[in-house]
Amino acid sequence: MTDLVQLTQFEFIRASGPDARTFLQGQVTCDTTKISPTQSVLGALCNLKGRVIADFRAAQVGEDLVLKVGTGLADPVLAVLKKYAVFSKLTLSKEDGLCVLGLLVTGDAEGDILPASPHAVTSLSENVMAIHSGCGEEGTRCIELWGNGTSIEASAALLTSSNASMPNTTIEVATTTEWTRLEILSGMVHVTPALSEEYTPAELNYDISGVVNFKKGCYTGQEIVARMFYRSTPKKRLYPLHAETMLSTNSELNDSASETAIKPLAIAGNAMLALLDTDPSARELTLTSDSSVKLAVKEPDYFTK
Repeated sequence: MTDLVQLTQFEFIRASGPDARTFLQGQVTCDTTKISPTQSVLGALCNLKGRVIADFRAAQVGEDLVLKVGTGLADPVLAVLKKYAVFSKLTLSKEDGLCVLGLLVTGDAEGDILPASPHAVTSLSENVMAIHSGCGEEGTRCIELWGNGTSIEASAALLTSSNASMPNTTIEVATTTEWTRLEILSGMVHVTPALSEEYTPAELNYDISGVVNFKKGCYTGQEIVARMFYRSTPKKRLYPLHAETMLSTNSELNDSASETAIKPLAIAGNAMLALLDTDPSARELTLTSDSSVKLAVKEPDYFTK
């Protein structure tokens, strides 16, 4: 079961100590005062040029704050944060004891013990917390379970079995591919080591998807990020695309308005995320390897907010 359920594309950082929350408030794009035992937040760490080093989900675990980042990014993020942490009372460390597992929940949320609103957190036991990822197709919630491997697998087994307390709900364990596909279709991109420090928050839609809080005050790269948001209009946006067939992980995209092939930032199943000129709906989008495979734009919900 372990190979199936654990989403190994993530790892964790723990910030503990009396200054943990205020220190992170001055370093990252999210408002850390919003993090509570019942609410997580999305955020990013930028460099001085306003480019994204890593994105993360932050949640409160006990008295500590824990950040879920992409695999391979915990050490680089820690290296950056520790440079600024010398005068603060906190400890920053890689958290090897935590894992994450994905559940796909369909059905009526009323009376459900799992969180029903995006980014909400519910404690399932002393060792396991459930977090609404904010993703999912219509009628489906993507729920993250955080905990040690044994505990989250035990919780998943209990939840996916017949449960009289949630008769109108069906719960399945997500494969890594399906989880990533649903994140893509929801317009969520995670920074990998290959993407680190390559893109601005606007290019990754972080400025409109809730990853950047423009009311929270200063953080590293804030002046550049805010200037781009308030004084310019992005020429490109990240768009979820889907095909009627499965896509290979090295697929590239032809845009009828562009002379060069476009390499997607993420691919899973029949979905991809690609950085395109704004308003791609009026153009034809196909695979470079097979022009008969057409790709349709699926604008994420946050585009209309």
